[in-house]
Amino acid sequence: MCRLKPNGGKETDEVDQPRLLPNYLWQSALLTLVAGAAGSEVYVRLCPDNSIAGFVGILMFFFLTGVIMVAVTDLSRKKAPARTAQVYLLTKGVRMILAVVAMAAYCIGRTYEAKGFLLASVAYYLIYLIYDSWFFAHYGRRTTK
Repeated sequence: MCRLKPNGGKETDEVDQPRLLPNYLWQSALLTLVAGAAGSEVYVRLCPDNSIAGFVGILMFFFLTGVIMVAVTDLSRKKAPARTAQVYLLTKGVRMILAVVAMAAYCIGRTYEAKGFLLASVAYYLIYLIYDSWFFAHYGRRTTK
């Protein structure tokens, strides 16, 4: 969608940019469902004594922090486009620190489930790290063309 400037030149509207947050939401939700279904099967087989609630918590943690990360990055893209890459890297660092704190807290509270929980958490951290990196690289290529 374009609007005309009073001087007759074109001014691009916000709609011309790829829709970052909605695209991330549906793709991340799909990834969470697929990885969650496959991962829960493996988790239950490898760690039958562990609670599945911890596994669901892992999925929700990465989904919610991803949504917050993209919302902050999208806001940065609108308010300060020159700093978008820095904000993105900052949110990735904060997400990593929060993941380490959450894993440590869970393992302190439930020492008997620590091994399975840590393995699942690290696996999902890597999955989401790869996905987020791909998503933003793909998004960056689309916006620079």
